Amino acid sequence: LCYKPCQANYTGVGPVCWENCPPGWDDTGATCMIPEKIISANNSACPWYDECGEGLAKGCSNCPPNQGYHDDGCTCRRPMQSFDKKSYGRGVGVPMVCKPDEQEQAGLCYPLCPNGSVGDGPVCWDPCPASNPVHCAGTMCGVPGFSCTQEVEDDLNGILQTVVACSKPDDVEKCVADIGKDAKLFEMDGICSGP
Repeated sequence: LCYKPCQANYTGVGPVCWENCPPGWDDTGATCMIPEKIISANNSACPWYDECGEGLAKGCSNCPPNQGYHDDGCTCRRPMQSFDKKSYGRGVGVPMVCKPDEQEQAGLCYPLCPNGSVGDGPVCWDPCPASNPVHCAGTMCGVPGFSCTQEVEDDLNGILQTVVACSKPDDVEKCVADIGKDAKLFEMDGICSGP
């Protein structure tokens, strides 16, 4: 489906536009979050008898300024922060419409095939000749009444038998000849057009 674009600083997910998280915040779906973080405090100004500034030398440790840290003495802690993202609906959408020089298949637009070829997704197949007018399995053409399923099954079984036989060839020349025969299988028996 096609939807209206979302307004600035929003991202579309189906029929809903969600607010983008500010830089440095994690996007967790419906919320934005900064996880809790604990770092070591700067205790260089604290005396040896109160290394964290929690007793007699209170206030000698410090945390990075303006970053939301709380001084806990030996450590600086920034608590987790989160907020719910704003959202709004942008309608149910409308079906996609392809351009005049395109065709729709399975919800996608593809360029029209040239010279009367038949489109099947991103592939254009040449039309079958009048002598074998039945289009089958993309590359195959046959006479009316022949079984596409049986033809493909027989061809694949022949190729599989050759592969198995060639896995331990006694005669390399025979194996190579069988592979060549299987490669031309779709041109045999009037199944396909082509040289």
